Amino acid sequence: MQYALLQEQYSRQIIFIFFKKDIEMLNRTIAPKIKDAVEFNIILKSCSNIHLSNGVPLHYINDGAEEVAEINFIFTAGNCYEKKNGIAATSNHLLKNGTSKKNAFEITECFEYYGAYLTRTCYNETAAIVLHCLSKHLKELLPVIREIITDAIFPEKEIEIFKQNSIQRLAVNLHKCDFVANRLIDEYLYGAHHPYGKVSHKEDIEAIERQDLTDYFRQYYINGRCTIFSAGKLPSDFETLMELPTTKAEFRAQLESQDLFLTGIIRILRKPWC
Repeated sequence: MQYALLQEQYSRQIIFIFFKKDIEMLNRTIAPKIKDAVEFNIILKSCSNIHLSNGVPLHYINDGAEEVAEINFIFTAGNCYEKKNGIAATSNHLLKNGTSKKNAFEITECFEYYGAYLTRTCYNETAAIVLHCLSKHLKELLPVIREIITDAIFPEKEIEIFKQNSIQRLAVNLHKCDFVANRLIDEYLYGAHHPYGKVSHKEDIEAIERQDLTDYFRQYYINGRCTIFSAGKLPSDFETLMELPTTKAEFRAQLESQDLFLTGIIRILRKPWC
């Protein structure tokens, strides 16, 4: 018993000695020196900037230790361009919920099969589609992205599900102080009718119609402005992969401007995108 007490006392003394040294070395009454960030020797990887054949600017950094990639498709399709509340966010969210070739389940299953993750986000001025995946799967996943941003059909069933979920989520959030406060701050700061100050209500969600979504999609996605940002350990043929035609009009343009074999084009068009 005495031996155990002596051992515990000895351990405490050793710990105190170490802490005492640390206290002596660090004088907290003296403020640390401020070091300017420009003095750090940080060398960033250079960014490659090109324009794809369809005129879309592509900015990417090819660097990293792991075989992963992130691609951001940024469209000028934010909330400030909508004519009815909620159209921009709804169209952005439902891009992944069905095309003329795949339903929502098949699209989701495709990304999950390759261990990829696709997010859609709508901001005040821009809307984003972000892909996270292994670099080796870009060849299989980029055509699916192409299909989503050019051939989304916004099925009525998916719209109704989205509206029901949104109304329920709004009802729950209206009982949260931070959510209500954020809405009021934007409304008081910018004004209720300003693009940055308007908020969605139950009546706005109920008024969303499929025609509104298809019109917005056609104007701001198919015929809109897009910029692509990417980073990661990208494949050597990354620029070639990104040159996949992104619209049906581009397929026709390639047929008219290039001497391509018809059988080759048919094979490309019939090839499953996933």
